[in-house]
Amino acid sequence: MKNKNNNNKQNFIKMEDNVLSSNLPLTEKVLISIILSFQNNNQKCIKSNTTLAKELSMSERTLEPLITKLNKTDWFCSKKKSIQNDFEKWSNSKEMKIDIDKLNQYIELINTTEKVVVINVIPEVILEP
Repeated sequence: MKNKNNNNKQNFIKMEDNVLSSNLPLTEKVLISIILSFQNNNQKCIKSNTTLAKELSMSERTLEPLITKLNKTDWFCSKKKSIQNDFEKWSNSKEMKIDIDKLNQYIELINTTEKVVVINVIPEVILEP
């Protein structure tokens, strides 16, 4: 028999202060926080695209470019991994890791880098007859 209380179960993710206050996009903040929640408990973050997309409330088609983008940084690593589920079926997942020291350096850099706006000023030319 199913426990009715499980339907109301809520999950919370601790978001590090520096991640929360960073200039990173919100979806990156949440993804980073999910991964760090595993790492902070000495666990590996291994999730399928389907599960991760559901947790981030996005489609898999939106998630894939995000992970590709983050893989280009020196602080994020995602490797494909096949795992066997409870029903002895194999599924494709990703093992994701974050180098927290490099992430902190990156966050410090993006938070302190001023955005430069270039305005082209064209002098007004007055033509006299």
